[in-house]
Amino acid sequence: DEAKEIAVQENPEDLYIDQEGYHVMLGKIEVNLSEFEKNVLFSYLDGNSYAQISTQFGASQKSVDNALQRVRRKLK
Repeated sequence: DEAKEIAVQENPEDLYIDQEGYHVMLGKIEVNLSEFEKNVLFSYLDGNSYAQISTQFGASQKSVDNALQRVRRKLK
């Protein structure tokens, strides 16, 4: 079963669709988000906590939380 799952994941058509979805999402991020929202998003995706992000960008944790809420709404 595990080998079958791996084979399905490596199907070229599935990989192409995944890659296409990735590029669509990057386009949405570039067009719809402010620089601050993009920076917060990528820092969050890198595994940083709200506290770490707030220190990194000199913003309050509430500003970080608000930015991530806007990101979720804009990318929906």
